[in-house]
Amino acid sequence: MVGDIIINQGEPFVVDEEDLEALESITDSLNINFYKYFNSSTGLFNLPYPYIGYLKLPSKSIVVQPKHEGVSILHAIRIYYFINTLSSLNHFNPKDYSIEAGADFNLDVKKLFIDELKKVIKIGLPTHYSKNNIYTDKLHGNVDLLKSHYRIKLNKAKPINTNSTKLSLNHPINALFRHAFNLIKESVDAKDATLINRNLPHLSKELIFDNTREYVINSVNYYCSHAIHLAKLIVENYLKVTDSSRGINESLLFNFDSVFEKFVKKVLLMFLKDNRISYWRSAKTFGSIKPYDKDKQYLPDILYDFKSSKGVDQASAIIDVKNKSSYYFSNNDIYQMQYYSELLKTSKLILIYPSAFDKEEILFEPFTNSLNSIKAMFINIAASDGVSFIKSLEAFATSFQDSLYK
Repeated sequence: MVGDIIINQGEPFVVDEEDLEALESITDSLNINFYKYFNSSTGLFNLPYPYIGYLKLPSKSIVVQPKHEGVSILHAIRIYYFINTLSSLNHFNPKDYSIEAGADFNLDVKKLFIDELKKVIKIGLPTHYSKNNIYTDKLHGNVDLLKSHYRIKLNKAKPINTNSTKLSLNHPINALFRHAFNLIKESVDAKDATLINRNLPHLSKELIFDNTREYVINSVNYYCSHAIHLAKLIVENYLKVTDSSRGINESLLFNFDSVFEKFVKKVLLMFLKDNRISYWRSAKTFGSIKPYDKDKQYLPDILYDFKSSKGVDQASAIIDVKNKSSYYFSNNDIYQMQYYSELLKTSKLILIYPSAFDKEEILFEPFTNSLNSIKAMFINIAASDGVSFIKSLEAFATSFQDSLYK
C-alpha cells in the first residue's frame, strides 16, 4: 500500500519516539522482550526473524516480507490458506491458490474478512442439527396438582421423556466467525456491523469458540473456506493496542517458521497418505542436569516409521524443516541432526527448505564414518497459478518418498 515501509525478515527499522509505546505493547503481547531487540542508541528495532506480516504504528506502517528471494508475503498467506482449509484434494480449486503477477499484499485483512463473511451470510450461515431433550414430567404453567395426580394414578396420563432435533446456528464455524468479528468490530462499518450482529449468533454456553479446533472443509461448507481462512488469520495473529493518546495501533504478524513446518507436515500427510509419517506433539527427555534436576529435551519435526519398545526409541528416518533462504547445512543444523540420529538409531537424515523455484536436492557428506550424511530437499512455494502450485507439491512429495527408499 502507498506509504508503507517494506522490509525483509530480520531487517531493522527505525522506531520514532511516538511509536515506542505502541510497538512495546505489541511485542509484549507476542511475548517478545522489546528491549532485547531494540537499540536505544541507534533507534533501530529488529523484529525476531521468524515473523512476517504488518505493523500499523502512529507514524508509519511496516510490511515485513519473507526473506527468500522470489517469495512474497502472498505466497506465505497462500500456505496459511492451504493449512487452514484444504482437507482433501477433491475440494481443490486452482483459482483459490493463484497469485496474479505483480499482485501486492492487501493489508486490510479485516475488510477482506468482513466482505467474505457478508457473502456467507447472503448464502446462509453454517447450520447443524442439535438435539433437545423433552421431559413432560416437568411442571409448566398453571397446574392442577390434584387432577394431574388423579389422572396419573388412573393411568390416563403418563410422563414422557423424549428428544427432538432442529437446525441450529450454534455451529463451530459460526463461533470462529463471531470471535474474529469481536476482535475487529470497532473498526467495522456501522451498516456492516448491524448486518452481522443481526445474523451471526453471539458466543454463549451453546456456542463456544475453541482455538484448538481444526475446521474440515467439505462440499457442504466450501463456500465458507475464504472466510474461515481470514477469520483464523485474525484470531491467531491480529493484535490491537491503544497508546496513551488513545490512538489505535495494530499488527498482524505470524511466525513463518512455524507456518512452514505445519505446511510441510500437511503436504507429506496429504499427498503420501503413509501412516508411517508421524510427529510428536511434545518433546522427549534425553538427560538431566544435576543437582538441579533440570531436564534436557529434544523434538524432531517429522519422523518416519517411529517405534518405541522397552524404553528404546528408533525411527527409519528423521526429517527437520528449516525456513532458511540460503545458509544450508549450518553447523548447528548438522550437530542437531547427528544427535537426533544417535538418539533414534537411524542414519537417514533429511532437511527440508522452502524455495521460489524447482531445485535439485543437495547432500552433506562428512569426512568421517562416525557421522552420517544429510540430504537437503526443497519445496517450491512460489508457483504463480494454482495448478502449478499443486504440481510442485506433488513433485516434492514424490521426490521425498523416493529419498526414503534410496
